[in-house]
Amino acid sequence: MINVPPAGYSFRTWRRLALALIALTMATSGSQRLLAQDAMRIVAVVNDEMISGYDLDQRIRLVTSGGGLPSSPEQRNRLVTQVLRSMVDERLQMQEAKRLNIRVEPKELNDALGRIATQNNVPPDQLADRLKADGISIETLEAQVEANLAWTQVVRRRGGRFTAVSEDEVDESLARIKESATKPSQLVSHIFLAVDSPQEENQILNNARRLIEEMRNGASFQSLALQFSQDASARSGGDMGWLQTGQLPEEVEKVLAELPVGAVSQPIRSPEGYHIVAVRNRREPAAGASEDDVQVSIHQIIVPIQAGVRQEDIASQNELAQTISETVKGCDDFDQAAREMGSTASGGAVLLRVGEMAAALRKVVLDLKVGQASKPLLTEEGLRIIMVCERKDPPSSLPNRQQVQRMLVEQKMEMQARRFLRDLRQTAFVDIRA
Repeated sequence: MINVPPAGYSFRTWRRLALALIALTMATSGSQRLLAQDAMRIVAVVNDEMISGYDLDQRIRLVTSGGGLPSSPEQRNRLVTQVLRSMVDERLQMQEAKRLNIRVEPKELNDALGRIATQNNVPPDQLADRLKADGISIETLEAQVEANLAWTQVVRRRGGRFTAVSEDEVDESLARIKESATKPSQLVSHIFLAVDSPQEENQILNNARRLIEEMRNGASFQSLALQFSQDASARSGGDMGWLQTGQLPEEVEKVLAELPVGAVSQPIRSPEGYHIVAVRNRREPAAGASEDDVQVSIHQIIVPIQAGVRQEDIASQNELAQTISETVKGCDDFDQAAREMGSTASGGAVLLRVGEMAAALRKVVLDLKVGQASKPLLTEEGLRIIMVCERKDPPSSLPNRQQVQRMLVEQKMEMQARRFLRDLRQTAFVDIRA
């Protein structure tokens, strides 16, 4: 079981740390003493908690190790601003979780660490040793993961009523997805940095530029997205999957359209903040499955109308057919009605391809749900009532309603998360000293 420490240091904890570091300083000399003093230095104060030089150094080591970056003083200086901002946000998130009495259970934390180990091809029981070999304490990673897990619970609790998704929203999203399936798509990676106030504009822009510089120096897009992106895709290293036109802000879409495969964009300003995108691949729309490939089993009832019969007899048969159409429920009921009618064309279990049917019948069949009777159709034999008793749709790459609903909920949760964090920043006391 991993012992999870608090996300930040209180003043009482800091005093204990300071005493320990003073003792270390007295017991060392030269460069070691300077290192101890740097570790004890306060680099930021977030309300009633402090971030030490040791905390900052550990997180920078985590970033450089995960991104395959050189561990040098120059590299450290380039990363300080972005890393410290992330750490301040995590302190604010953990403070809000504490205020709401939200606690991450040890099992939940251990499961998350296990997933991280697996994603990096490291046996979970060796994760702490691998980090230690790079001079990183396992508590550094634990603190980051715990803050992410706690913040997810905060957003769910505070924003639950704002994330309801209506059936109309699902329908609209499905229609857009279906339409976009006929357009070219691109495999996109994404980093988003929010700008919460005009005073932050230059700082966030500089942060975005530094991230791009790190990529040019060999850092992976994935590792930097995991550490710094404020988008839901950060959990998957910025991977947004295959996207069609219309799924990103207009400002980002314009850049994506001209961006070569494998290239990383410059910072792109949208109303919410700065975006960095990369196109990993492009593809033309697949031909896909057609409605003609739908297969159905049809049962039918024929209400006969003999040639030359009186008009009132035709009206009577019409009324009978209408009654059958409106009252039968399901295929068993339909077949029972067919037997009572003495209909010899009650149907069968053979699956027929819709594309092989006559155009008029094809439209009727595609509009019917399984177990629903059609309106009477006038044919040469009489009035025909049909029911689809089995339907086999062709495989589709499009998401289903449940998947679209989850996607919309996640999007709304992400919007609420940004809003809540912005509010916390605006009301917090934050003193950056690094």
